[in-house]
Amino acid sequence: MLAELERAHLLTLAPPDHGYVQDEDDPYLTEWVVAEPLVLLDRSTDGYGLPTLKMSAEQEVARTRKDLEAPTELAWGIGPRGDSVLFVPEDAARRGLSVEGDGAEAALRAFIVAASAAEGVPDCGTATRVLTTTAVAECVFGTADLPGVPHVETRVDLSAALSDVEDEISERRTLLRSLGLRNAADVRRFKSDHLMQPLLLVTLPPTEADDVRLTDVIEAGRALDIHAVVLGPLSGASEVCLEADGATQAKGTAPSFDGTRAFHMSIATAQEALGVLHQATPAAHPPAEAETQPTVPLQRTAAKIRVFEPAPFQQPPVRIEVFDGLGVVVNGCDISGRFRPRLRTLLSYLALHPAGAPREYLLQEVFALEVTTKTRHKFSTELSEIRRALRAVSPDLTDASFVDDDPRTQRLRFEAAAITTDLELFTRSLAAANTAEPATQVDHLTEAVRLYRGPILPLIEADWAEPIREQQRRRALDAYHRLAQLVEPSDVAYAIHLLENAIDVDRYNIETYQCLMRTQAAVADTTGVRRTFELLSIHMEELDEDVDQGSRDLYNQLVGEELRPAVRTISQQGR
Repeated sequence: MLAELERAHLLTLAPPDHGYVQDEDDPYLTEWVVAEPLVLLDRSTDGYGLPTLKMSAEQEVARTRKDLEAPTELAWGIGPRGDSVLFVPEDAARRGLSVEGDGAEAALRAFIVAASAAEGVPDCGTATRVLTTTAVAECVFGTADLPGVPHVETRVDLSAALSDVEDEISERRTLLRSLGLRNAADVRRFKSDHLMQPLLLVTLPPTEADDVRLTDVIEAGRALDIHAVVLGPLSGASEVCLEADGATQAKGTAPSFDGTRAFHMSIATAQEALGVLHQATPAAHPPAEAETQPTVPLQRTAAKIRVFEPAPFQQPPVRIEVFDGLGVVVNGCDISGRFRPRLRTLLSYLALHPAGAPREYLLQEVFALEVTTKTRHKFSTELSEIRRALRAVSPDLTDASFVDDDPRTQRLRFEAAAITTDLELFTRSLAAANTAEPATQVDHLTEAVRLYRGPILPLIEADWAEPIREQQRRRALDAYHRLAQLVEPSDVAYAIHLLENAIDVDRYNIETYQCLMRTQAAVADTTGVRRTFELLSIHMEELDEDVDQGSRDLYNQLVGEELRPAVRTISQQGR
C-alpha cells in the first residue's frame, strides 16, 4: 500500500515520461515497459543447415516502401460498396476530426483496440501510436487504467498530452530541416532510415486554456504524420456523426467517411480484447522444447546432407542481429518489436560500430538533431528505456548496463559481457578460419555462412550502414567460395550447393558463375552448366549488359558448343 501511495505521489508531481517517473532507478518503471508479443526465432534452413537467403525479397520490400504515399493506415469501417475505408485520410487531417453521436464511443473503442493490435513493420515504424488521456480512457473503456496496452499511451490530462505532442513536433521539424525536406511524405520517399512514426492524439473537447494549443498542434502536425481526433464537438474540425450501428454521416472536409459504416465494439468486448493483448505480452522466458521435425532437404542438388555443428564460441545472453534485418534475441526469443524506431536505430548503429560513438555524434549524425539540453535529456531517457526493456526479459541481468557509457571517452558501446552481435560472431568465425588448419577451416567457414542470413539491415539506407553492408556481403561471398573449394575434393555436390547459394549473395558476381560451371562440369553435369550460363545471361540483362567474353569462352570449353553473339537473348526466346 505504501508503495502505491508513493507511486501516486510521484505521478502528481509530474505526468508520465517526465520528471520523477523518467528516472531509471524508479522501481515502477519496469511495469510500464510496453511489451510486444514474444516472437520465437524462425530460422529457415536448407537440407545442409545453411540459411535460406532472402536478399531479393528484402530489396523488393525496400523498393515497395519507397513507392508508398502514406504510412500504413488503420481501417475506419466499410464503405457502401463493401470496400475498406481508411482512418484519417488527408482531407480529414487538415483541421482535425470531431466524432459525435450515439455510436462515437463504440467506433473510437474499436479503432483504439485495432491500433493496439497492429504490428506494423518494425524497421519502418508504421504502426500508429495512439496518445490519449485518462478521461478518454474512462469514457471509452469504462476505466482510466490501460496497463501494458501496445501502441497506446495515456496521460493525466490534455495539457500533459499536448506537451508531449509539441515536443514531438519540435523534434520532427528539426529533423526535416537537417534533412532538407518539407514533410513526412518526403521523408518516406527519400530518407527511409528517418521515418516518422504516425501519431494520433485522441482527446475530449479542450478547455479554454488548451483550445489554442490543440488548434496549433493540429495545424502543425498534419505535415508530420501527427493527427488529432476529438470525442465531441470541436470548432472548425471535420465533423463525423455516428449512429449506434456505426452508420456515418460526415460534414466539412471529410467526405470519405460519409455513408460508411464504422467498425464498433462494446465495452465488454473491448476490455476482453485488451486483456488478450495484455496477456500476450508477458516477460520473456526460455521457450519450451519443441519437437524436432525431420529435415526436408531442398531439391536443388541430389547431394548428401551435411549438417555441421557451429563453432563453440562463448556467447553473452543477449544477441543483437543485423543480418537480414534487426533482431534482439534473448532466451531464444526475438524481442525487437518492443523497441520504438528510434531505439531500433540506436541498437543498429551500435551493433555495426563495436567501438561505439560519443553522444553528440549520435545525436547529430545518426538522428540529425541539434545537441541541446533537451535532446541530451531525451537521449538519456531512451538509453534507460533500452536497459529497462532488456532487464524486463533478463531477470538474471538486473545489474547489467547493456550499454556502457565511458565517462573518460564519453563513448557509448555495448557491454561486452551482456551483449554480442551476429556480426561479431561472423567476424570471429572468419578470423578463426584464417588461422586454422584446413580440416578445421570447414567448421569455422560453415558457421560464418550460417550466420550470414542476408545483407546487413537491408531497410536502412544511411551512410553509416551502406559501407559495412557491402563489406560484409563481399566477406560472405568469399567465405562461400573458400568453403566450396575446401569441400570439393570430398563432396562435389555440396560444393555445387554452396556456389548456388553464393549466387544468392551476389547475383552479378561473374567469378561465382564461372566456379559453379567448372564444378558442375567436373561431375559431367552438362545440363547444369547450361542452366548456370543461362542464369548468368539473364542477370546480365537486368544490368543491360552482355555476358563477358571470359564466361563465353569457358562455357564453350566446358560444353563444346560455339556460342552465337545473341546468346544474351536466351531468356527472350520464350517471350
